[in-house]
Amino acid sequence: MKIVEYNSVDPVKVMYLAKLALDFALTLEVAAHIRQSDPRPFPCLAIYAVEEDALLGQVGIFRLPMVSIEGREDVGGIWAVSTHPQYAERGVASHLLEEAHARMRSAGLRFSTLGTNRYRVAHNYIANMDTKKRMSGRQH
Repeated sequence: MKIVEYNSVDPVKVMYLAKLALDFALTLEVAAHIRQSDPRPFPCLAIYAVEEDALLGQVGIFRLPMVSIEGREDVGGIWAVSTHPQYAERGVASHLLEEAHARMRSAGLRFSTLGTNRYRVAHNYIANMDTKKRMSGRQH
């Protein structure tokens, strides 16, 4: 499994994956609009897991300005987490999230966020990750 950036993948495959997994058509035009109008996404916009000619999954990465009692600080954000159903249970999302967090740390971001709801697959995935981290004592 190789991790590549948005500009290195077929935009038609990206659109298909996003529509299939998230009911959201991330077309070339939508990606261009996001990059032009929203200053928060990382330059890569999103990262993708690929094997040979197959697109296995994606994770979008962005900066989110926040204010805490210590003042303003950007935190990392994750969006459009998805795995093609044909490649489920192979650790695709885990590999992508590890890479996304590595890129956030390299950008000097200390914290990251992910929004979901209980009706999305990501909800159970993140809940299970959180439980495993608490049990192992590992925190990010």
